[in-house]
Amino acid sequence: MATGNRTLKLSILADVDDLKKKLNEANGDVEVAATGMEKFGNKAAAAFKLAAVAAAGMAVKIGVDAVKAASDLAEEVSKSQVIFGDGADEIEAFASKAAKAFGQTKQQAIQASSSFAVFGKAAGLAGNDLVKFSTDFTGLASDLASFNNTSPEDAIQAIGAALRGEAEPLRRYGVLLNDATLKQAALELGIYDGNGALTAQQKVLAAQKVIYEQTTDAQGDFARTSDGLANKQRILTAEFENIKAKIGEVLLPMVLKFVTFITDSVLPNLTKFAEFFKPITQAIMDNKEVFQAFADFITTYVVPVLSFALGNALKSVGVIAGGVIDIVGGVIRAVESAVSGAISAINAVIRAYNAIPILPNIPTIGGSASVATAATSTATASTATSSATAAQQASAASRAGTTVNNITVRAVDAEGASRAVAKVLSQSSARSIPALAGTSVRGN
Repeated sequence: MATGNRTLKLSILADVDDLKKKLNEANGDVEVAATGMEKFGNKAAAAFKLAAVAAAGMAVKIGVDAVKAASDLAEEVSKSQVIFGDGADEIEAFASKAAKAFGQTKQQAIQASSSFAVFGKAAGLAGNDLVKFSTDFTGLASDLASFNNTSPEDAIQAIGAALRGEAEPLRRYGVLLNDATLKQAALELGIYDGNGALTAQQKVLAAQKVIYEQTTDAQGDFARTSDGLANKQRILTAEFENIKAKIGEVLLPMVLKFVTFITDSVLPNLTKFAEFFKPITQAIMDNKEVFQAFADFITTYVVPVLSFALGNALKSVGVIAGGVIDIVGGVIRAVESAVSGAISAINAVIRAYNAIPILPNIPTIGGSASVATAATSTATASTATSSATAAQQASAASRAGTTVNNITVRAVDAEGASRAVAKVLSQSSARSIPALAGTSVRGN
């Protein structure tokens, strides 16, 4: 049996490549997610900024509208106090409930009541009678608008027109007013004896009676249909306008203080600042005739003199420039004439030289060479040349004082003939030698 200790050593090797790959992929996903979050954050920040700007703009608009609504309401309340006197508080209390009761804003209800009160006063009404006359017509206008699907504003105008004696506007609401109807109503009210025309007071009271008698179906329609969408919208709109007016009532004192500061402090100081310039303005006004005389002097004397002087100067420059141009043109023409004469003389010498048959031709200046010897080449596939044609050419050349050498080219194609002629022309001695030994070209 063996004794002693033995050690068993195990090495465990792990493949970490896949782990590294997964970690890298995870890291990449995290970076992509972080980038996406950063972009989202930037966009969200920009959106919040835009929303903040829009909210600020909306807040300013609401503030301006609220102040205006509060100011309009205050004006109507003040007007009603003048018209109704002690009954103004009842009118304001009535108008405070007009949004839910009639779909009208507080400002609209007070305004309508004040408009109807003018006719009630003309009919001799006052106190509670005047308040009732005005508020009843204001409520009727909402009923007519609800019943006929129009607006309270339109119905208010139609009733007001009827009280003024205009029957047509209220006819759209089913009310027919004419003189006979009004007189009958006045008789029933006991305010007319049947003789003569109705007074303005009688017409208003008679019209009131007829309007209510012919609108019985529409009366109370707003309350009956207040749960409908149309009237719910009217109520909501009126309530919203009332809220704006309440906000404006809070802002109005601050705005009023600001406007007061501008009118009482800023504008007077600006006026004082403007007064600093008053002496300058006054001096200009006091010397207006002197300034006008100076302007006339400039226009009458200075401007014409300057125009004349500048005109003559420019004219002199033009004359000098024209003379210089004429001189340069004359020189150019003289040089051109001299050069042309020299060229003509040289060309005459060249033509005399070219007239010698045994010498090679020289081209003239500005033209082609004057060839004293004309070569007529005829290339034929049968190697035959027409002697009659050559004789005719020689005879014609003789009459013209020109020596003609006919060259017969023995070639079977046009290309061979062209090469043979080019070779002959390149040898200046061949111009006057009729026999060309050692070639396929023979001169006649």
